[in-house]
Amino acid sequence: MGNTLTQEAAVSLSHLPDVVNRSYNVIRTSGERERGWVISKSSNWYGLKVPAWAYQHALKSPQGWRIFMHNNGTDINTFQCGWRRLDTIAPTDLNNDEAAITKWRLSMSQVLDELEKIKKSKLN
Repeated sequence: MGNTLTQEAAVSLSHLPDVVNRSYNVIRTSGERERGWVISKSSNWYGLKVPAWAYQHALKSPQGWRIFMHNNGTDINTFQCGWRRLDTIAPTDLNNDEAAITKWRLSMSQVLDELEKIKKSKLN
């Protein structure tokens, strides 16, 4: 993602309760679906050096939108966080319904594009 990892390039999701108050499945590199990921406003787990602005934010990369998430782990040995590609996450309540997941991802991408457009218009 190079130098696009900045607060100026990010869009906030904090005003979208339907997005930030859900649990998500993340498709891992292995193809395994991992439940329980969240978009949280909490920060500084286990001394990780994650900028506070990253929480509840999304960034557009050359590969598409990414959302900062964590697995809600309470053990330093299993806790994970990072920028997850939109095409690898889905709300847990969609129960692996591929049609519903595709529709959600398209809708979420449109919301993120609109947030980016609004943010850019305010900067001009």
